[in-house]
Amino acid sequence: MRYENSAYWKSLHREFEGGLRAVGHPHLGERLNELKYASEAETFIEVVARVLESFAPGSELRVLDLGTGVGFWARLLDSMMREAGFSVRMTVLDISAEALETVGKALPEAERMQADLKQIDLDARAGEFDLVFAGYCLHHLDRLDDFSHGLQFAARSVAAGGRLLVMDPMLTMPFSELDVLDFGRYAGNGMARHLCVWEDVLDREQLQLEERRPAVSFLLNGCIEANGRFAYAFASMLWARACQWVYRSDARTSRLAGLLTAADGRLKRAGQGLSSSLCLFRRI
Repeated sequence: MRYENSAYWKSLHREFEGGLRAVGHPHLGERLNELKYASEAETFIEVVARVLESFAPGSELRVLDLGTGVGFWARLLDSMMREAGFSVRMTVLDISAEALETVGKALPEAERMQADLKQIDLDARAGEFDLVFAGYCLHHLDRLDDFSHGLQFAARSVAAGGRLLVMDPMLTMPFSELDVLDFGRYAGNGMARHLCVWEDVLDREQLQLEERRPAVSFLLNGCIEANGRFAYAFASMLWARACQWVYRSDARTSRLAGLLTAADGRLKRAGQGLSSSLCLFRRI
């Protein structure tokens, strides 16, 4: 049976009730998900801090968080912007009513929008937002038409002078076993696509890539690509062993947290994350 996004997310949000496992790796421990999100947040903060420099101090910023999940990124954005002296008008969108209820408790002033990105009117929020963020959201639209539709909605929602920030698995290196997936038998809940596919859709919507960084390394999120078959196999083996021996136990993960975090940071700085990317696009 193929993945169906509405039922899948409703089930996870009911089971984990606001925990990061609802939006991260549900079959691994919460501590691993905390380390993964902390690594991604470190990259995210660096990029967003630079984006904020392009806006007039003290102005109101209109923000859209797509696939908000438990609201981790919406809360971080809201906090960063207010600490920098901006006022914030936050809109959070998700297919799950359970997710929006959770986010509403943390951000009661945020506008909540329940919608399916596969079906949403492309111009429903056209040109409304200074920053649109989609974190681990669009790759879950596994069919190409649905993915393009969701990405076009995100792009069209960006105002003049605004930015689109995306965190997702994007293929940018010469080798990936994901390149040989048989779609007809594929049973996953997300589809990693080449960065050029993202850029193709966004170029038509007058958005251009401004910056790309490794969001997190394969040590905390799994390997999706590498410079060659051996590097891919080695990184995938390390991830599989860590999942088997460490990440299912919060206690074991906590004991190794310092070492894992340090190694993850070094891999990202070396451009060898081999996992998800954080990409910043600006309206041309």
